Amino acid sequence: MKTTDSTERREKNGEESVHSVSNIVFRSTILGSVIQGAVALLIGLGMYTIALGNQYITLSYNLARSASVALTEYTDELQPIVETVVQRYHALPEEVREKTFTKEYRDNFLDIYADDDYYKVRQIMHRFLNNSDLFGVYIGYYDEKTKALVYIVDPDDNEDTTTFPGDWEPVKDNELSEFINWDYDSKTYSIDNTEKWGWICTSGYPIHNAHGKIIGFVLADVSLNELYSGIKSFVVQFSLAVLLIMVLQAVAVVYYFRWRIVNPINAIAGAASRYARDKREGNDVPDHFSHLNFKSGSELNHLCCVMSRMEKYISEYEKNLTDMTAEKERIETELSLATRIQADMLPSEYPAFPDRDDFDIYASMIPAKEVGGDFYDYFLLDSSHLVMMVADVSGKGVPAALFMMMSKLLLRNAAMEGMSPASALTEVNEIICRNNKEEMFVTVWLGILDLVTGVLTAANAGHEFPILRNSGGKYTAVKDKHDFVIGGMPGIKYRQYEIQLEPGSRIFLYTDGVAEATSTDFALFGIDEILEVLNADPDIAPKQVCEAVYAGVEKFVKGAPQFDDITMMSVHYIKRYELKEQDVPSRTINVRSTIDQIEPVTSMALDFLDAQECPKRIKHQICVVIDEVFSNIVNYAYGSGVGDVEVSIKASQNRSSIDLIFIDSGVKFNPLQSEDPDITAEAEEREAGGLGIMMVKKLMDGVSYEYRDSKNILTLRKFL
Repeated sequence: MKTTDSTERREKNGEESVHSVSNIVFRSTILGSVIQGAVALLIGLGMYTIALGNQYITLSYNLARSASVALTEYTDELQPIVETVVQRYHALPEEVREKTFTKEYRDNFLDIYADDDYYKVRQIMHRFLNNSDLFGVYIGYYDEKTKALVYIVDPDDNEDTTTFPGDWEPVKDNELSEFINWDYDSKTYSIDNTEKWGWICTSGYPIHNAHGKIIGFVLADVSLNELYSGIKSFVVQFSLAVLLIMVLQAVAVVYYFRWRIVNPINAIAGAASRYARDKREGNDVPDHFSHLNFKSGSELNHLCCVMSRMEKYISEYEKNLTDMTAEKERIETELSLATRIQADMLPSEYPAFPDRDDFDIYASMIPAKEVGGDFYDYFLLDSSHLVMMVADVSGKGVPAALFMMMSKLLLRNAAMEGMSPASALTEVNEIICRNNKEEMFVTVWLGILDLVTGVLTAANAGHEFPILRNSGGKYTAVKDKHDFVIGGMPGIKYRQYEIQLEPGSRIFLYTDGVAEATSTDFALFGIDEILEVLNADPDIAPKQVCEAVYAGVEKFVKGAPQFDDITMMSVHYIKRYELKEQDVPSRTINVRSTIDQIEPVTSMALDFLDAQECPKRIKHQICVVIDEVFSNIVNYAYGSGVGDVEVSIKASQNRSSIDLIFIDSGVKFNPLQSEDPDITAEAEEREAGGLGIMMVKKLMDGVSYEYRDSKNILTLRKFL
């Protein structure tokens, strides 16, 4: 009871004291008007000064840059002039150099002033000076040794203000650094107050020789005396205008604020107090604000509507809170399921290939959120080729995970189709770019290791550098060629490279979540830290390698939250793989030498070529060769009789070529001994025959013949 009475007393006192807001508004408006006027004056003055100053700076800078561009064609004439002036300047004794601008001093440079090349350059600068409103434009050289500006060419015809070659003036360290260390992005200028020229702004642009070296600067001066006169006039006029406006504004705001703001606020506050009291007492009053009606479209009227809706929304919120909690639990369950699905898409068994002792591989991905954008994959194309890929999708969370799944499937399919790393990246990039409205991208390192030869063929689409350790050596980063990211731009032709691995070599692949892991003091883990961890114990198994690097990352970040997915892959090339007979695919068919057997021979060859995923062009060429060679055997090998023909097709051990072999027991005949017909001769002048075998030679990359055990053996080779 006492608590209720106390609350009511506070509410009553609040309602009575709210009327003092009008007085506060009056005093605040007066004070605010004064402050606003002062701030407006300062802002206006600053903007005026900056705008006018930038105008002067831009004017002088653009002229200096234009003059520098115009002098590009004359650097061969200008460079010797600059070098001669600077050399003589340095060669003069200090006591002579102190007499700059005097006739005695300038006599040391008279021959330069009379030089034809000097005159030619001076005429060019003269045109720039005459066509501008600048104080001066000239060529100078900033000498770090003496901290001076050495004048080279000055087109000014006024004897009182012109400078001669070799004249110099001391410059401040900040001006010297501004010009010598220019970053080629910002405008280079210096503002200074000198006894001779007063306030001036000097802008400059470098002059480069044919080798890109800076030989001097085109400098443009603009006087700032008018700037300060304009500022004084602006301050006086603006101050008077602002003062008058602020006084009128203060009076108007006080009255308007009391009528349009204070009174409605008091009404809203009263309604809010009644709402709070009814809520506390449990009174079921439907609406406390609908009866308030201010000017339509005003913020206060909008506030009343908002407060009215708030009552409704709070009731609905209380009702829906349980449903929202259940929905949240459902989302968390689905995210957990998505995490498991994503993890299931990545190979995780170790050892990955328990029946192989020639290599070992392990990879892991630790997402920063429930689902991640990194991914990896590895699989055997055949018994002697291992495909490895590590990738990093832009962004985080569910969108990155969906893009990751699509990218992984496309890359895997491209690799399984027998494409080289560069071709696979090129193909996948085109597919993704066709429908990438969200403009996401993925960095990829893709490599194919020939387990027989140890040759690693790889391509890099904007990914981190791989790390390699040769047998018995140390882990070092491979600075491979980086092409553009996948999905960033269509039409990219990706490049690939080869690395010869010896038995015992190791490869470590990773995403930027490892290299850019950040500690609590905002330091990056970096590639040097990765190498230090790897080289601490370089002979451990691939799984232990990834675990050691992750432990190193956790120790380095000192408990800082993980901002990016962490993905690693470690590969140990233990020894060369020895191909077995079953590893070399082949097909053989025995048929009779009749023309109708061309179709089964061709079908056998096509089935084999399809299994090897050969291009359509090669399949078409081999079909033509089969038709031509088998037809010759049918027509000529056994005369008018029929005999047996054995046709074999097989791939080389490294899958780089296909051999097509025809064996028959007919008449001994070496088709390679006959000369190719002259196809340039007229048809009636050419001898019959020979065109078929010539076409076979053209279509195939190698043709050989031997006669063994009373059999003709014709071997045709086609490189893939």
